[in-house]
Amino acid sequence: MPSPTVVIVDTGVGNLFSIARAVHTVGGSPVISADPRSLETADRVVIPGVGSYASTMSYFAECGMDGALRTYADTGRPLLGICLGMQLLVTEGHEEGRTCGLGVIVGEAVPMPSITSSGSPVRIPHIGWSRVTPLSEGRSSDWMGADGADIDVYFAHSYTVICPDSQVIAATFRYGGHELAAAVRVGSVLGVQFHPERSGPAGLRLLTSFVQSPDGT
Repeated sequence: MPSPTVVIVDTGVGNLFSIARAVHTVGGSPVISADPRSLETADRVVIPGVGSYASTMSYFAECGMDGALRTYADTGRPLLGICLGMQLLVTEGHEEGRTCGLGVIVGEAVPMPSITSSGSPVRIPHIGWSRVTPLSEGRSSDWMGADGADIDVYFAHSYTVICPDSQVIAATFRYGGHELAAAVRVGSVLGVQFHPERSGPAGLRLLTSFVQSPDGT
């Protein structure tokens, strides 16, 4: 059986090759591309996780990638957004004013809380390892850890996603006493706020499920 073709969307910034190496490690055939037409034949698509919300959406609009990603999501084939990529999946972002996102998932990307739940300052950006807790009712899947166990993964971000439908939130983490979204999921569209390519065995488990499972989760 041929390896699934995994298109990694070239956003023009960041180290896309680390994601490509991880995809190759778990049995995928990675293709880094800025051509919207590459999504037509992709088995899987990854939106990577580095850059500015507004500038990335502007870049997508200029090259037609925004429409191609929306069309791809409608096909039901697996789509993974990582860090900024997760934030781009939602309706709008507030990094540099208000910017329309892809709108694949209803929600907003907003600044992380700058104070703890007890009123002390919080260090932003959030960089480093944090423990992620999968949520019940089928919103998370095996990639979140054996038997629903918590996993430790690597984060690097200043913004977080909020969704009006709590069922969209597949996993959470705590930072500064606040419970925040670590993963969102609607059908075969999955977003993770952390970096699986930098998260060791737990990250490779996620990518293995994304690449090898029929629905990518």
